[in-house]
Amino acid sequence: MIETSDIAVVIVTYKRTDLLKILLNSITKLNHMVGAIYVVDNDNSAEVKQIVKQLNQTTPKLHSKTNFTTLEFKYLPQAKNTGGAGGFYTGTKAAYLDSYKWFWLVDDDVKMTPYALDILLPKMSKYKMIQGQRLDYDRSTFYWQYNFNTHLGIPNPLSSSMLERNEIRPMNTACFEGTIFHKSLVDKIGYPDPRFFIYWDDTIYGYLASKYTQPVYIEGTILQRTRQVKNLDLGARHLRSTSDLVRYNMMKNRGLMANYYKLYGDYNPVTFAIGTLLTLAKETIRIVSVDKTYKSSFRALWRGFKKSQIIKRQTNWQPAIWYKKNLKEFDDLIQTT
Repeated sequence: MIETSDIAVVIVTYKRTDLLKILLNSITKLNHMVGAIYVVDNDNSAEVKQIVKQLNQTTPKLHSKTNFTTLEFKYLPQAKNTGGAGGFYTGTKAAYLDSYKWFWLVDDDVKMTPYALDILLPKMSKYKMIQGQRLDYDRSTFYWQYNFNTHLGIPNPLSSSMLERNEIRPMNTACFEGTIFHKSLVDKIGYPDPRFFIYWDDTIYGYLASKYTQPVYIEGTILQRTRQVKNLDLGARHLRSTSDLVRYNMMKNRGLMANYYKLYGDYNPVTFAIGTLLTLAKETIRIVSVDKTYKSSFRALWRGFKKSQIIKRQTNWQPAIWYKKNLKEFDDLIQTT
């Protein structure tokens, strides 16, 4: 039987205090109470620190069928902005070292549905990594590609996120916007890799998990997005606005992706190059039709591509699990990347 006190929620936040408050408030309204909430603050903000302090003072003891516990909020300030990847590394590591067994990762621009754990708990006795459905800002079903094409290194555009009632689909990717996974996976693949900074970090974590277990995408809404983003409506899905920082890391991190592929024999330089070209094509469409930031955006893509080639040629590159097994930490590394 799964004890909800064994679950740690890991949140990464950066300069979105109002949205963070909405998320934290939604967690206190869950039908089942988790063990702890780790708030990783990439802005090292006095305001966020005060919010966490007040929650610890005002949140009452909460009773469940299996335990009687005080919900604990833990504040983890970062010395610099380490991105979502660095934040989830820090939070997952802290929760792991505190002996929690399940890690529920969420960004700061979502809120949880009160019945989220009613959806997840029945599946957690069978599966080690689970992704529930999400709603978009406008309450429409969020389009998510649960299947990752490992030949091309891109999400399968034909994988629809629409599910029938009680449907469970195998997946080979993840999204750190609601993914919950068991500590046994951390033992096998390590903590989330902070070298990604942002983009592809959760994709590769799900890919690695699929080498040891069967991650699943399940019917049932566990989250809703709380931030509205400019987008191009394409019917069933939307092409959303993004930043040059995301574009740079999107291309740079394909170097990290290729190195992980090489470990498991999934790297084919020809098909991977085709996937890179398709990624560039998609970003070109986004730049022209949504963002219209031509010069800076194409420059960011080119810089990221050049960096990815350097990463792919690194002879001393090691996966995240190597650092964990050798008792070496990414802490110094993420302060310099």
